[in-house]
Amino acid sequence: MMDHQTEPSSSSSSSSPPSLQDLLMLLRGKTDSQRLAGLLLVTQYCDKNDQHTLLTVYHAIGSTFLHRLLLTGMGKHTAGLHNPNREAYLRLSITLLAAFARLSHIAATDDMLAKVPLFWRLPPRSSHSMELAMKLVQLVISKLPAGKVYVDHPSELSKMVAAIAKQFALLHNSLKFEALHLLSTVLSSNNSGALHAALQSMSGDWSTSMRVGIMDVLQNRVAPAEKLQALLLAECVISIVGEEWLIGPTTLHGAHSSFPADRCILLVLESSRVEIAVILNELAYLKYEVSKNCPPNAETFLAKLRNLGVCIHWWKELSNSSQNLVKMKLTWQLFAESNATSIISESTFTKIIGGLNETIDVVLDYLQDAKDHGERKGDDLLASVRIVGSYLAEAPCACKEKVEGLLDYMLSVEGGDESSPFYSISFLLPVMCQITMKDDGCKLFASAGGFRADILPGQTASPISKKWLRYKAFSPILSKEVACAPCAAMLTTY
Repeated sequence: MMDHQTEPSSSSSSSSPPSLQDLLMLLRGKTDSQRLAGLLLVTQYCDKNDQHTLLTVYHAIGSTFLHRLLLTGMGKHTAGLHNPNREAYLRLSITLLAAFARLSHIAATDDMLAKVPLFWRLPPRSSHSMELAMKLVQLVISKLPAGKVYVDHPSELSKMVAAIAKQFALLHNSLKFEALHLLSTVLSSNNSGALHAALQSMSGDWSTSMRVGIMDVLQNRVAPAEKLQALLLAECVISIVGEEWLIGPTTLHGAHSSFPADRCILLVLESSRVEIAVILNELAYLKYEVSKNCPPNAETFLAKLRNLGVCIHWWKELSNSSQNLVKMKLTWQLFAESNATSIISESTFTKIIGGLNETIDVVLDYLQDAKDHGERKGDDLLASVRIVGSYLAEAPCACKEKVEGLLDYMLSVEGGDESSPFYSISFLLPVMCQITMKDDGCKLFASAGGFRADILPGQTASPISKKWLRYKAFSPILSKEVACAPCAAMLTTY
């Protein structure tokens, strides 16, 4: 434990900076007072970017003393609990650890990794210490090999995630966004499989905290980048606990809430629609307005495309989750005696379908704008066709009039690196299979020239794969006892 009489001070009795050797003598001293004095001088006179000096200081003070200083600041020792300098010790220890963690070989040590769970037991009143702790965890995780963190320590990491999630739900300042970024980084890692499994075995408190924190971000005025992070975090949570997470308690520990249980899913749906609409509007402005005078900035345009890709990937996952919930609702109605305790109310059911349709409507408007401008090539257009095809495969009657007017155009859209509309046709193939189940769909399919679509690029397509894909598209028509006249005539010539 630290001596009670030793209080960290910002003043120095010497007018000139001490030499490194003087500091090392203090750091290697026999008493806590000497070591503390040395550490205080380190924070005043040592450059945090001087890696050689930091490494020398770290070896001089030793990890044991730093650990003891942290525990005393946290009140983990009997005497430390009532130590009047406890808060100062806590700030000092976190500041030093954050500096040392900048060095990869220190951040990668077992001693440093063992301290990570401690950072999330810090007193909530210490916002400065909490901010430093978040940055420290980010540094440690970024410096360590992925296997060192995610594979070797999934249990410890899951406890840390639960602690950060609680702060994410409770905080109402800039630290909330620090927690958001940290949680997104940890849970979206390609190496987080073991962590996800550990979180699945924990109680649901952490996922409730996530829901509360994500709702706070989505329903307040924050930067678009923060909302996008919140949506990505929601996707991570769904991948761990399932789509049922979208509907549930909206407060912690059973506290009263004025929001219904379906508030989260409706917020997520609306936020996704808005983000996609905003990005598509910005892309359209760059392509059709700015380009009249000069070409759009390539870096800005690519950044918008990346954000669109992220949004569309997330919306596809959200759409699938929402549709699964809707299917659960329909199944409940079919097999349950009463739907009074159904996971989705009738009004929520209607709002979910309406929200999904509104998003597709926005995307179709973007495609119509591109068609009007004679644009048929671009990754933004291909991504738009993909999201339309994915949704219409499950809801072929959605936005029927717009789809009918754009089907021929969508079948002709090419990605930036394509020489033929292979991917667009692939994305729309399930839709074509659906709409050709009825005579009206056969006529639409024929009038759109779907039967002439080059399913695979000629250079790379094998005859077998080309025939199989075409068969998949045409089989609903051919299976009819009497095909509609336009289709029959066109298929005969084809």
